[in-house]
Amino acid sequence: MSHPDFMHHAGYYAALGPSLGDQAEEQDPLYPAATVKPRLRRATLPDIFMNLHGYPHHEWVQYFSGYSAWVFSRNGTSRSLWPTRGYFLTGFSWAEDPDHPQLETAAFTVLDSMTTALSQQDRLMDLSQEEYKRYRKYLAQGDDYGEFFRNGVRVHSALKGEALDDGPPSSVRDRRINPFSITPEAQDETAYGDWMKLHAGAGLTAVTSAIQYLYEGKNAVHHEAEATEGTVRRWVYREKPVLPPNVETGRGE
Repeated sequence: MSHPDFMHHAGYYAALGPSLGDQAEEQDPLYPAATVKPRLRRATLPDIFMNLHGYPHHEWVQYFSGYSAWVFSRNGTSRSLWPTRGYFLTGFSWAEDPDHPQLETAAFTVLDSMTTALSQQDRLMDLSQEEYKRYRKYLAQGDDYGEFFRNGVRVHSALKGEALDDGPPSSVRDRRINPFSITPEAQDETAYGDWMKLHAGAGLTAVTSAIQYLYEGKNAVHHEAEATEGTVRRWVYREKPVLPPNVETGRGE
């Protein structure tokens, strides 16, 4: 590692200006690599999609160091000033659909599984709680992030669900296809030694909790057959989402 204490996050928005993530849904993105995530989701149709992020553990110093913050667009005038925020989760939402209440049940149960596991990491939570307080003190006013705490872990969310349309699922962004999506944010940039172990361990905890949920969860698997003109067609399919063990599945097993 040549410069372990340099902040590399200032180049987050890449050489051509737009975020690679913002280009992901475009037909002809500036960055060919932007197509990887939607292609991956389309190919695997995961029940849980996690985008493991990191940010600088010392970004707080920018207010006092002359650092001018990230550039958010090509004109260079849109910038973001951040203090560190501890370990947090972002990108969480859920489907509000009276015809599919199990989608919301699954989303919050996965979130509970993840935040409960993280809350048991004492060193991580002690440090994060201090930074949660500092964040509120210096940046709460005027910040457009929604905030709530789940089992002591800070979550950035709009604090409201997303309505599903009445048509069939049509996109890998549809909550009926990928019922749960979240982005853990660890302070792992410029990290090494014990600090890296702490945040790498937090990432492992988050991923393991998601896998544990799927392992212990309940699936509704259906076997059906149809006879036509001397032939029989059989198929097997699984309803989404994977539900907690104590919740009734859709149409039976």
